[in-house]
Amino acid sequence: MQGVDVFDVYSSGAGGSTTDRVTTFSHRLVNVAAFVSTDTLYRHVIVLDSNGQLYDYSYTPQQAFGQTSLGSIPNVIVIVAYYSAYGTTCHVIVATGDRKMHEVYYS
Repeated sequence: MQGVDVFDVYSSGAGGSTTDRVTTFSHRLVNVAAFVSTDTLYRHVIVLDSNGQLYDYSYTPQQAFGQTSLGSIPNVIVIVAYYSAYGTTCHVIVATGDRKMHEVYYS
């Protein structure tokens, strides 16, 4: 299988938008979430691949920091993610098919 590209699409505020390829993942993606760390302005793309692996891919427009594995969670239905500036912590909330919620958090 060919890689799966992830794109950053953002608005310039003047009615236009820009699309940039961020990275490529080797497995099919099942779910994606994203957020910005407001203190560092790092952009984070959280992906769940078809193997059940959860990753954080972080970058700035000038530099890619790469993929960080956040573990494997089976039977995921949906993921959401956010950044808490108060605690300088990244949060990923995962809902699974057995009606359970899981939180993965990291600095």
